[in-house]
Amino acid sequence: MWLFWKILSAMTLSKSWETNYRIPSDTYPLHYDLYLHPDMNGTTFEGRVSISIDVRAPRDFLVTHINFLNITSTELISDDNGEKVSLESSFEYKPNEFWVVKTNEMIQPGKYRLNLEFIGRLDNGIIGFYRSSYIDEKGIKRTMVSSKFQPTYARRAFPCFDEPSFKSTYTITVVKPKEESYIALSNMPVSEIKEGYPSSEMTEVKFEKSVPMVTYLVVFMVSEYEYMEKAVEGFDTRFRVYGSELQMDKLEYALNVGVHVVAYYQSYFGLKFPLPKLDMAAIPEYSSGATEHWGLITYRETALIFDNKTSSADNRERVANVIAHELAHQWFGNLVTVAWWNDLWLNEGFASYIQYKGLKSYESDWDTDSKFLTDTMHSVLKLDATTASHPIVVKVDNPDQITAVFDAISYNKGSSVIRMMENFMGPEDFRKGISNFLKKYSYKTVVTQNLFDELTSASSLGLDITKIMSTWTMQKGYPVLTVTKSANNTYKIVQERFLQNPDAAVNDTPSDFDYKWEVPVTYVDSNGKKDQSWIHVEDSHIEINSSAEWVKFNVEQRGYYRVNYSPDVWQQFIDLLIKSPSILSVSDKTGLINDAFSLAKSTADRLSMKVPLSLIRYLNIERSLAPWEAAINELYFLNSIFQNVNDIKEGLFSFEKSLIQDLYADLGWNDGSGTHDVKQLRKRVIALACRIGHQDCLSTAKKQFLDWKDSGKEPVPNFKAIVCRYGLPHDDESWNWLLELYKAEKNAQRRAVLEVGLSSSKNPEILRKFIQMAKDEEIVRRQDYFTLLSVISRNVVGESIVWDFLRNEWEYLVDRFTLNDRLFGRFISTATSGFSSQERLQEMKDFFAKYPEAGAGENYRKIAIETVENNMQFIEKHSETIRSWLGENVI
Repeated sequence: MWLFWKILSAMTLSKSWETNYRIPSDTYPLHYDLYLHPDMNGTTFEGRVSISIDVRAPRDFLVTHINFLNITSTELISDDNGEKVSLESSFEYKPNEFWVVKTNEMIQPGKYRLNLEFIGRLDNGIIGFYRSSYIDEKGIKRTMVSSKFQPTYARRAFPCFDEPSFKSTYTITVVKPKEESYIALSNMPVSEIKEGYPSSEMTEVKFEKSVPMVTYLVVFMVSEYEYMEKAVEGFDTRFRVYGSELQMDKLEYALNVGVHVVAYYQSYFGLKFPLPKLDMAAIPEYSSGATEHWGLITYRETALIFDNKTSSADNRERVANVIAHELAHQWFGNLVTVAWWNDLWLNEGFASYIQYKGLKSYESDWDTDSKFLTDTMHSVLKLDATTASHPIVVKVDNPDQITAVFDAISYNKGSSVIRMMENFMGPEDFRKGISNFLKKYSYKTVVTQNLFDELTSASSLGLDITKIMSTWTMQKGYPVLTVTKSANNTYKIVQERFLQNPDAAVNDTPSDFDYKWEVPVTYVDSNGKKDQSWIHVEDSHIEINSSAEWVKFNVEQRGYYRVNYSPDVWQQFIDLLIKSPSILSVSDKTGLINDAFSLAKSTADRLSMKVPLSLIRYLNIERSLAPWEAAINELYFLNSIFQNVNDIKEGLFSFEKSLIQDLYADLGWNDGSGTHDVKQLRKRVIALACRIGHQDCLSTAKKQFLDWKDSGKEPVPNFKAIVCRYGLPHDDESWNWLLELYKAEKNAQRRAVLEVGLSSSKNPEILRKFIQMAKDEEIVRRQDYFTLLSVISRNVVGESIVWDFLRNEWEYLVDRFTLNDRLFGRFISTATSGFSSQERLQEMKDFFAKYPEAGAGENYRKIAIETVENNMQFIEKHSETIRSWLGENVI
């Protein structure tokens, strides 16, 4: 019997690589000696790796991850006696991206070295280890190689244990051309340079042994880049920014932001950056905005370069935000790493929130508190009000699921509930808790419970963070608080789940908390008094007494929930904003606008659409950016959804012109005056004016375009995209002129602006031609492809053209990008977000039925369907109400 069970156990063990995406936890990689030799003039690279493995239980096989690698040699050596282990076979198991090493006899616990030699490709997309190119000052094409491994792409560059639960040290050697113009960079400083190896034309660059880190943080690059550097106060680490010769004068802002923010983080966390260097580098072709590789952060060019003469205020914001985000990762994500992708929010949610602290420390005059609402929180509140959402902590297994979870829930909702948590804990307890967390788990991996334990210990209020925050992280969605005021000045507050379409919940997944939350109820009254209470999961309601003239709940929208009031209280706020708009904070006004529109758009009869439309009438006297941004986002939705309903569309345009008339006149097209936020407000108002057919706006945009085309007088950076979109004459000559500028442009930010103009043509044939032209990566970089299609799909003429292209050339797109590409997967919901007819909905369902495999886009298909269904219901439910309100309020 004993022999039978031993044989059965061995058989079960031997087949586990077929049934489990995860590497067995009883094999642990301790150290990698990695050698890479890229062919800078070709399409391949060669490499070898020696992985020191701690085997902790008997077994007859080992697995590492590989993908798109050709393994040419495999050997396993015992560290105990230095002898080779006899191998039965070694082979690739592609379904789980494994290289399987089978031994003839059971491997006993101990230390082993797995030595592998391999060949990979540099031309297989822009993930893994890949080649990209740029044009230098002299018009010469330069080639470089770099890496991008997060989340599961290190296995494309070298065989490895490609899971975040494994932290190992690395000694990396990279081969570069011998010319001094070429440099090699990695996580650590250079320890040794061997010229003439492995051939007379090459040089081996070896780097110092790394600290323990996960595979997705490994990075290496070979380029002809230059750098600038700066000292950091209280910082023992060298700080540099790398770029091409053409970029060097555009990297100073990034360097200044980085130097300041990293010093701020060291002070805030109470922990020094642990590596001997910290570099940032601009990569010409990059699949995401940036990646937080430890010691060498790599960025898309548009996220690192800034030129006061040619970059816009939007460019400045993006650069500062992305740098602050990636530097936050050096602690949250790098020093302390999630044990598995289920808890990705611990990396991305924290970096997405902490970045605003870093940003505020440098750009102190920016209203970052309110910007968090309009840039981060409002969009995810919309997504999270659908059944297609998912919990923050969500089970994922395979690479498609892993890459898909890098979404708005992990980033935006994660950061939003962290912001709420800091508010109810208090900023000092919160800082103390996360500092203790980082110190306790440095160089380790964690789960969500580890964080909650440290925050609970740090709470001077005795808060049970696990009890509170589990209701926000373990179930999707969020509550709406319905506030009812009685005659005796008592406010009764009830919570329930908020859904844009409550009927959709019939088939929704159940929740262990029954979709109830531990809700911190904050409020401010007309006397300026602020206070907080709690609605617990088990409470049917709570009551709050106040004799103040008015009480506004969810102060500065710091809680991740919505608040609905009775019609008379909404009318109080409508009147208050018209008479005394400065009484409420900018964030409170922004939150009211966002809540009112979202509640009214719900199909649950919570609020008439007359309320949010009446609420924003005060905007003609509002001069703060965030309330305008919140309102403009909603007005864009209304303009889009009613673009084919002429009387409502024209009524909305008239209403919007009345809102912006004075502000448009006050701000004008003079971009030289005002703060950063004023410049952003000016840009937003001008863009809205042109979009709704404001004649002065359209004529100014057209004149500036023609002045640019005919005499070379470029529009200022903040207005250039507006001029390209609304000033472009819709003739072939003007479009072709813009196309030639686009082809010749080397600056990535300027190219992005020109793409907007090229995508804004109202000529269907031109748009079809441009979509086909974009397949050529010499014209449109791979990284920009879906951005371009998204811009065209938002063009009223381009919407159907993009949808037809998507359906007709689906197989081409899958072959080129693969279903694992999350930008591709996400594009489905973007391209169809404006649909509002049964015909379009059926086309989508038919298309998804024809191509059921969605990969990383599976959930985005659900989002797309629910969005279109909600659009249809919105038109049916609210058209007459909006038509009636416009008739009563618009001359």
